[in-house]
Amino acid sequence: MSKDAAMPDTAPCKRCGGASFGEGKVIGEGRVYPVRAFMLIGGSDLLLVFCLDCGEVASTRVKHPEKFHNH
Repeated sequence: MSKDAAMPDTAPCKRCGGASFGEGKVIGEGRVYPVRAFMLIGGSDLLLVFCLDCGEVASTRVKHPEKFHNH
């Protein structure tokens, strides 16, 4: 798991109790844009941390939250 992953290494999966997590991102139209954005350029990927045993998503976060500070 990457060093900036949202899920701490010590927290077990809430569904199955597993301790192994992976990180992935939503692709395609799964980007997030500010609600008041004039043009939908850029945006940010959604990053997921999920249990490698059962697939339960433990965390969903925006990769670049700084893109939303001025909106």
